[in-house]
Amino acid sequence: MSLSSIYINYWRELIILILKGGFMKFGVYCGIIANKFSEKFKKPYMTSETEIVDFLLSDAECTFYKQKLIPGDLNIWYLGTCKGAGFIQVGSNKWDWIFGESSWTNVKKMIISLGSLGMTPKNINRLNSVYNEGVLNFSFSYDIRHYLNAKKSGLSWSHPGNNSRKDALSYHTQNL
Repeated sequence: MSLSSIYINYWRELIILILKGGFMKFGVYCGIIANKFSEKFKKPYMTSETEIVDFLLSDAECTFYKQKLIPGDLNIWYLGTCKGAGFIQVGSNKWDWIFGESSWTNVKKMIISLGSLGMTPKNINRLNSVYNEGVLNFSFSYDIRHYLNAKKSGLSWSHPGNNSRKDALSYHTQNL
């Protein structure tokens, strides 16, 4: 492959990123369950809005019950509930945490930052929807499994340790 064809491919990919809704520097990582969280964005890089949303709303494939994978555990949920160290970076904004200090508040700040950098309202609404679902239903990554099992079985589920589901959402919204 010649040097000129490499440049052409580079610029073609860059134009596609711009046409897909722009691009922004993005990175996330959190230490969960034997380090099974995706390392795709462990080193932040410039990427498209579509790629960010697709990653955050895709299955992390980290939730098991009796050695069977339980689908539906979204990557975004682990950023607010993991027990391990991690970080979120959007543009020049970065939130780090050490063991046991992940927070839904950081996830909300990430969504706000993505919006301020030009992410479409449709995608911000999608992220907010799954953020709210997570905040209202679990505080720890270990509860994701129980929540998904109850949801799949059609059973009722209440946020463990909270008297009111609204209290959980209110708390994280007020602590931005």
